[in-house]
Amino acid sequence: MGPGASEQCIANKNIDISNLHPIFQELIRIQSENPNGTRYHPMFLRWAISIYSKSGKAAYDAMKKIMRLPSISTLKSYINESEQCSGWQDKTGFQILESLTANNIWGYGRVGFFSHDSFKIQKGLLWCQRKNCYVGYLDFEDEMEDYKSFALQCQREIHTTSEENNSSNSIVERQERGLATQIHQVVWHSATHNFAFPIAYYGINTITAHNLNTLIFNFAARLECIGIHTYGSICDGAGENRIHIKSFDWYASTWSLGDVVEVNFNKNKKSFHAAKIVDSNFKRTKFTVCLCDSDKSEKITIDRAFIRLPMPLKLEWNVGELCEFKSPKDNQWYLGKIIDFDSIESILSVEITNAEGGEKNSREIMYNRKEISWKHIKGVYEHTNQHATAKATKLTKRHIWLTSWSKMRVDLAEHTLSKKVEFALKSIEELKNVSEGTRVNYKDSRIKTLKKICDWFVNGDKQKVGPMEWISSQCQFDLILSIDSFLGMIEFILKKYPGSMIQPRRISQDMLEGLFGTIRELGGDSSTQTLKSYGHSLNKYQVTALVSSEIKSINYGKANSIGTGITSLVRRDSRKDKNYHEENKENSNIYQKYNARLLQLSAFSCKIFESILADNLIMGKFGSVSKSLNNNVNCENIRVYQLQTERYNLIEDLLYLDSIDKLLQSWQNIIKKIACEAIPKKIGVQWLATWSSHLELYLNNYQCSGIWYQEFLEVTKLYTSSTNRLVAYLLLQKVIEYTFRKKDIKKDQAADCNLIPKNIIVLEPAEASKFAYIVG
Repeated sequence: MGPGASEQCIANKNIDISNLHPIFQELIRIQSENPNGTRYHPMFLRWAISIYSKSGKAAYDAMKKIMRLPSISTLKSYINESEQCSGWQDKTGFQILESLTANNIWGYGRVGFFSHDSFKIQKGLLWCQRKNCYVGYLDFEDEMEDYKSFALQCQREIHTTSEENNSSNSIVERQERGLATQIHQVVWHSATHNFAFPIAYYGINTITAHNLNTLIFNFAARLECIGIHTYGSICDGAGENRIHIKSFDWYASTWSLGDVVEVNFNKNKKSFHAAKIVDSNFKRTKFTVCLCDSDKSEKITIDRAFIRLPMPLKLEWNVGELCEFKSPKDNQWYLGKIIDFDSIESILSVEITNAEGGEKNSREIMYNRKEISWKHIKGVYEHTNQHATAKATKLTKRHIWLTSWSKMRVDLAEHTLSKKVEFALKSIEELKNVSEGTRVNYKDSRIKTLKKICDWFVNGDKQKVGPMEWISSQCQFDLILSIDSFLGMIEFILKKYPGSMIQPRRISQDMLEGLFGTIRELGGDSSTQTLKSYGHSLNKYQVTALVSSEIKSINYGKANSIGTGITSLVRRDSRKDKNYHEENKENSNIYQKYNARLLQLSAFSCKIFESILADNLIMGKFGSVSKSLNNNVNCENIRVYQLQTERYNLIEDLLYLDSIDKLLQSWQNIIKKIACEAIPKKIGVQWLATWSSHLELYLNNYQCSGIWYQEFLEVTKLYTSSTNRLVAYLLLQKVIEYTFRKKDIKKDQAADCNLIPKNIIVLEPAEASKFAYIVG
């Protein structure tokens, strides 16, 4: 085709652009159409916002002189509509549900975990014109003031001396509002799919265990309201995260009446006896048990520190295996090794051994999806020694029991991995089931290896010889916790969703660290980033995430960003303010609907139900999600809306239930009792920190135990519903929140005569006459 023909095709607009990139196709279409009333494709708008966010106003204006692009005011109208701010936003629930629908994720794809970390920012205030306020203050300051005030109230109930009261009052003098120096970001990840979504962020200086526990439990409950299930959280090893993790007693909080445990009655942690739990306190710090192997029905109360899980029951034992046995001579438990087995009498012969012996750390590899253990090699050697007709191999004792020197010999490795040994492994039938007794239900060697690694670290204190031959206790705790939590998550998910597949590489913080790297690119590093600019950068990233395939981080490489973007791009409309006023009018109508019943409740219960009735997410008041081409996704979303209606009806039934008021007040009394019992006996300088750590442990044990839910079922006696436990927990959360919160003084209430004024102002007689109506 000559130059003349090319010019004619361009003039006639006959160029085939179907093979070009969709963004480029849209760009050509815009240039060729009438500039007035141009409608832009959503993906093109995201691309334009991405260019504007990364290049800035000057570069974008320079590009606009060359080609027709959306105006900056148009881009800002889309950016500002999905504006981010610190704290939880109800629109986040709708956005994550919309993103799951757009990515065709349903069923076990909506099962996941949280990751959370902090991001350094600059201290400072910026004026927000739209909200008519400054942005940059701490988010948890008021809650922590209430938290400390509640602690002092509990302390005054126990210690009533005037000196302690005076010293305590100085602690809670309200200072000027603090400014945030860090941002704490929380992200929800799917454990089975490539999906993650930023949930919320908060401005902090340092985050406490109380704040973390409140946030994580609150987020999990809110996501549960829209059919998204959370089974864990991931964080780094910062000090506040360690305190948060240690505020859970993972075993005591799940023990229930009738469970069998092992108890050390002598309190020397050497001799344990099987016992059954018959009772416990609310804090799960003391348990009442009775012996299982005794005819006496004596009940004994013992501290949690002297109770442990029962040893796992093993029905088949082999010669050479390690075990723990009770000696009939002194009735004590010892670590031993099985040396003989009498099949007729069913008697095991055991010798006491040290923890270094045996094959606790035997090596295993997988080849062609088949397990190869060192037990197989040892089995070949033993088989050839016992059977004279067996095929001869070159295996000797030096090949099996290696020393530090023999491990370096290449000839021994050559003999061990020879063809003769391979043929022997195939022909010896006994070796095919050598590991059958230790295999887990999920036939994956990685799970088995992780369990062995965890067992090795659990018994590490017994294996070490000297004080310098072991890792720190903190590192040991981290490794055991990480492995146990991962295996627990796998076991729970695979049992509940048998056909699911978990991606271990996604159970990490890589995506969160990559998100921080991208925000640094968009809004600057920690030396220039502020609380307001962080939210603006996060918003721009979520709007443009669908036109970028990955999030980048200098330190952590690249991570998949599927699901992090906002799928519905909406332009800001001033007419929505009218809808906002109509929504407030609707809320006032709701209060009028339930006003008669709310007045019949106590002031405490009334506050709780007012808060729940005003919560749009809990009451199921949000827009319908877009339809998907996948029927399974649509059915999942319909189920979510059915649960919304079911939850709404259940809350309404509870409101008119006569016994609900007593139940909420009973929970409040339990929380107060737990808080008072957490007060240390000796009030020192750091008693508030000690009280906080004890209280968080007791509260978490109480919440995880489920005692409150059993009480809820007994008191309410309502029909069985799949939303019962969630609604009961939402009520318990509100009880804890309002128990710690200061009492609001209503206008119609008289002032407390015991209040101490902060400042006393003396007025002139002429000015004092203006305030005569106050004193009557």
